[in-house]
Amino acid sequence: MTDGYQDPQQDVLGSAAAPSRPTSGRRARLAVVTIGLLAAGVAGGGAYAAALLSGGGAQPEDVLPREAFGFVKVDLDPAAGQKVAAYRFAKKFPDSGVRGQDSLQRDLLGVFLNKEQRDDYDADVAPWLGKRAGVAFLAPPDGEGDEPVVAALGSDREATGLRLVDQATPYGAEAVAALQFTDRAKAEAGLAELARKVKGEGEELHYAFAEDEDYVLLAEEQAIADRAAGQQEHLSDNPDFDEGVEALEGDQIALGWLDVGAFWQALPEQGRAGLGGEVDLDPSGLAVFGAHVEDDTVELLGRTVDFSAGSSPQAQDLLDSVGRGEPSGLIQKLPADSLGAFSITGLGEGLTAVYDRVAEDVESDPGVQDFLDSLGVRLPEDLQPLFGSETALSVGGELFAGAPTGVLRVATDEPARGVELLNRARDSVAESDPEQAGRIAVGTVDGGYAAAYGRGEPAEALADGELGDSEVFQRTLPDVERSSAAYYLDVPRIVDGLSSSERGGSGLTEQQRANLAPLQAVGYTATVDGDDLTFRLRVTASE
Repeated sequence: MTDGYQDPQQDVLGSAAAPSRPTSGRRARLAVVTIGLLAAGVAGGGAYAAALLSGGGAQPEDVLPREAFGFVKVDLDPAAGQKVAAYRFAKKFPDSGVRGQDSLQRDLLGVFLNKEQRDDYDADVAPWLGKRAGVAFLAPPDGEGDEPVVAALGSDREATGLRLVDQATPYGAEAVAALQFTDRAKAEAGLAELARKVKGEGEELHYAFAEDEDYVLLAEEQAIADRAAGQQEHLSDNPDFDEGVEALEGDQIALGWLDVGAFWQALPEQGRAGLGGEVDLDPSGLAVFGAHVEDDTVELLGRTVDFSAGSSPQAQDLLDSVGRGEPSGLIQKLPADSLGAFSITGLGEGLTAVYDRVAEDVESDPGVQDFLDSLGVRLPEDLQPLFGSETALSVGGELFAGAPTGVLRVATDEPARGVELLNRARDSVAESDPEQAGRIAVGTVDGGYAAAYGRGEPAEALADGELGDSEVFQRTLPDVERSSAAYYLDVPRIVDGLSSSERGGSGLTEQQRANLAPLQAVGYTATVDGDDLTFRLRVTASE
């Protein structure tokens, strides 16, 4: 890699791909650059590319239509503190292409653009591109949008590494991108030249300049760009947008906002049916998220505001139960050698509430009923003893070699009943596979029960694991003690398993290992407060 450019035949982990054949339309439209930067700032793998949203002047929400149901923005030129943090984080990864703080934006484009696209960017975009960019998602006009529309894509998606954008635009939605410019004359000249280039390859570049602000709007069709540019009211005029953004505290490097109800209504009927299944969903409320970069951490913080499942009693029962209650820190008591760990509160209560609505279907199925009878399970009475007020699970061992281990911890007021039911399940397994049954241990512990698989020790001995004592765990899940749901992944242990063919992994190249080596853990926590949820996703790297 030279001058920040990455060969399109290499993916971001450095693995070799089949050489791409020369095709028509290899130049990227300007919208590809926009989406690429936003994807880099918001998607998990490229989070280090985002930059602080700060400073005065018009923001993208000041020029994008008010009726948008979704919105994402980043700043293309980091403020000093975030520029330093983003630079230090990116430099940990050998193939990030970052050479210096002042070239952060330009260097990271090398990951997303091929050489020809990069040359077009340098010649036709860089001379006028400002500091801010955003994308709004809108419902299509009535009668349109029966098929998925993918807006703002380059002609050579595989080469640009923007495969994820194929899934980025919801069914039938219109995407409008807003780019700030520093010089309108240069922007007009650059866009005209870029339009000329792509037209010669059978494509079109559709854009319109916003009224009274230094922004150009891009869309998949010219009519969409013109309609957006002619709007008199904008997203910043929408009180729901303000309410959502105000719910998010602290400095953010990227911002996303979603009107859940409007998004749901914007989906065509088959889209709602596909997502809702047999559950009669009609959700409403707001969701907002922001990202923050530190020298060794990328964090995505989100909140929901007045969220409801609407007319679905099953979904609402789960929302009203799962994640409620005071956590007891079970995930911290799991084994220190866990590859991954998960915990959640209120699962017993939530499943009990849902069962009351599906009991007729369960009880009318003779096969299910016979199975439950063979284990002595009484529903819904046994759901609470089995899943309790808090449930935690860890996976470890030689997972990729087919020799996993596992530990289950449950906080319940009826631990003896939980142990009785699991012992019956173990006895049932023993009838057909006594060796596997012998790997299962179950026992009561303080505050509940524990079950283990493949650990070679009594379940009671696993009552006080030391996962929570790890410094990396504490950095990755800083608020775990008050969280009603959490998960944790030990990245180095997982990479070791993937890397070793002797341990069942498919093998990783040295370059891939080098790019993954800085990562230490991925963690998620969620806290319920009334009808609102606060969640935190953190990726930590070596200090």
